[in-house]
Amino acid sequence: MSAFKSSFPAGDCGPCGTLPSGFVRLRYFYGKRLDVADFRDEQRYHAGKLRFHQQRMHGSGVLCGLRAEPFSTDPADATVLRVRRGAAVDACGRDIIVGHDQCIDVDAWLARQLQTQAAGWLDTVRDGTRLPLCIVVRYRECPSHPEPAPRDPCSCNAGGCDFGRIREEFELDLIPRPTEPIEPSLFPPRTDLASAIARSVGGAALVDAIAVSATQACPEGDSDAWIDIACFDARLADPAPADREHVVGIEALAPSETILYQTALLQELLRRELAATIEAGSLADGPEITNLQLDEKKLVVSLSSEIDPATLGSDPANVFALFRYVAGDTSGPGPWKPIQVSTTYSAAEPKLEIARDEVFAVGDRFRVVSIVPADRPIVDTAMRPLHPLRFSYHFEVVEDPDTSARVLAPISP
Repeated sequence: MSAFKSSFPAGDCGPCGTLPSGFVRLRYFYGKRLDVADFRDEQRYHAGKLRFHQQRMHGSGVLCGLRAEPFSTDPADATVLRVRRGAAVDACGRDIIVGHDQCIDVDAWLARQLQTQAAGWLDTVRDGTRLPLCIVVRYRECPSHPEPAPRDPCSCNAGGCDFGRIREEFELDLIPRPTEPIEPSLFPPRTDLASAIARSVGGAALVDAIAVSATQACPEGDSDAWIDIACFDARLADPAPADREHVVGIEALAPSETILYQTALLQELLRRELAATIEAGSLADGPEITNLQLDEKKLVVSLSSEIDPATLGSDPANVFALFRYVAGDTSGPGPWKPIQVSTTYSAAEPKLEIARDEVFAVGDRFRVVSIVPADRPIVDTAMRPLHPLRFSYHFEVVEDPDTSARVLAPISP
């Protein structure tokens, strides 16, 4: 009997995540001769377009379903988990469809691992009598429907057979819980996003910072990356039986956080948020905090346009609050030490100056926040509120290597 072979790599749309040089589709005309390469290219075009769109526009994660739960309340099934049917999209933009509920016997999985893994493997992943695990899924393809095929002229075999279909399937497994959580693909990456948020004192600055990160090289995806469905602790028998380690129960079953939210849901959430914002009168363009600088004993808050100074209130100490962070200090109010400040406004630039009695020392870390009541915001003469409405910024005082002057450096993750 001839060995089955696949002459065409299933799903061959280029390496996962690689930016194509362009898309080429077939152009048909009367009398055109079609061969295998044409049909391959036809499939590549449509599959590649869809995956490119899903990867670049939507990212990866669980779309719906795929909830993990105990299989039953019967103690005999205490180590069996059920994964409900559902769908996901992986880091390459490929659809993962789990069409039927799946069951996982965690104790049977552990038995197989103890047979196939190196000696001492369990000791490297266990936590006392707990074995932290995650249920994961990823995309897999399976050739199917073998059919007769013309003999390969370069083969010594007189017969021929090949697979006529490719089933787009999935692989479900358990893995030891990673030190870093499994997160869906995000672009710009979370580290860049967190840094942009930490370094931006206003919405416009945040948009600019994200744009800088987004215009970097397109990221590549991992075709074998797992998608997290749920994590839990497998409770091990204590003491261990003589034959082998056994799982006797499932604890702390937590659902996945790698959810890819539907566009309609995001629109609804945004609509509700905007409705609340519009009701507060804060949607219209208005003055915005654009920069924060250090000037000896003062923090200078630059504004994009003038404000109505009357809305600062009569007490200059009730506009901003300043806290110095002292790591490990649990005395009094804890590590956050409040510092008395007062705020003045200059319409010439325009700017707000947050002044304290002492010079900012190199190495000190601070948090400055707006404490203006939400129902009495700072506005301009057209009653447009100052953005951001809830201002908060973390920074450290450092020495500029060129000028030796004290400057602030944003603290980012």
